[in-house]
Amino acid sequence: MVYQIHPVDWESTFFGFPIGSLDIPADFSPTELQESLRQGQQRFRLIYVFRQGFGPETLDSFDAPCIRYDQRITFKKTIVGNVPPLDEHVKAYTSMVCCKQLEALAIKSGAMTRFMRDPELSLQYERLFLTWINNSVSGGLADSIWTWRDNDRMVGLVTVRCAKRILADNGQPEREARIGMLAVHEEFRRKGIAGTLLRACEFWCQSLDIPTAAIVTQSDNVATIGLCQKSGYKQVETDSVYHYWSSGWTYDTRYGWMQRNR
Repeated sequence: MVYQIHPVDWESTFFGFPIGSLDIPADFSPTELQESLRQGQQRFRLIYVFRQGFGPETLDSFDAPCIRYDQRITFKKTIVGNVPPLDEHVKAYTSMVCCKQLEALAIKSGAMTRFMRDPELSLQYERLFLTWINNSVSGGLADSIWTWRDNDRMVGLVTVRCAKRILADNGQPEREARIGMLAVHEEFRRKGIAGTLLRACEFWCQSLDIPTAAIVTQSDNVATIGLCQKSGYKQVETDSVYHYWSSGWTYDTRYGWMQRNR
């Protein structure tokens, strides 16, 4: 028996080589993990391994390191009661063209992510988040974008999209708002702007009758964890994310990245 590895199409296209994703439980079988990676290395140059709960810095793997680059905490909040109206500084971003101020905030939003921490990916980190925010503006990766403005200057950003999750108790689908990018310019931090942007997302949820909102952050992102707790979000899940770089891959100028054994 092996764990199933699924292709990650968008990021494979972006980075230019095949990427797979593998979910394993906290009590995973090391033997099955190693066999899964052994089989997957022929298909994928990079495999993301998502392990339930917080795990060790490395996992025993087939022939290359499987290194932890992220420990994540998922927070959720049930949207109940009347959410306060939008702050006068908060404005929806409705243009279909991404501006430079928005791009700068998007880059700041990912400074603690695994894409920045993995040296194999960090050189493309800025390009990744610029692509993400531009796709969000066009509606591909976000349903709504909110900004906090100091006169005409954008100093805060949050993106949100509506997704469906399956309820564990009855197996029925339910809509859920997932908060993506969240960033505030350094000069304007500790002024309550991030909390105001979260409330804008909750206002959006209430206007569309979306019952819950979720946000994922890194375990060492103390500021965002404190913000979530202060804003009434409850921790519901933790996981660790590992990167396994398959050996035997080489770049061919004609065909791109290839497995040498093929």
